[in-house]
Amino acid sequence: MARNYRLKFIWKERGGPRVVAPARRGFGISLPKATFTDVRIDYSIEGLICEIDFVLGRAEPGASQFRRNSTSESAIGSIRAGSEGAEVRS
Repeated sequence: MARNYRLKFIWKERGGPRVVAPARRGFGISLPKATFTDVRIDYSIEGLICEIDFVLGRAEPGASQFRRNSTSESAIGSIRAGSEGAEVRS
């Protein structure tokens, strides 16, 4: 059975002005929700939190490395570039 490799990206903002949920849905929220199927946004008083989960690729049993597509290459490059708060889960 093949395994899915997933990326869970968490963006947390802290120390800024008090956060209030917007009265309308603008481009900044519409774009990630239209691009990814699993997006959660929390307008916490302490700061905004955005979580995005998505599949990077699949690993076949006995394979030494999972197959990568252009999305996974880009995501992995971003993690290596030091995106704090991002993690790769299998």
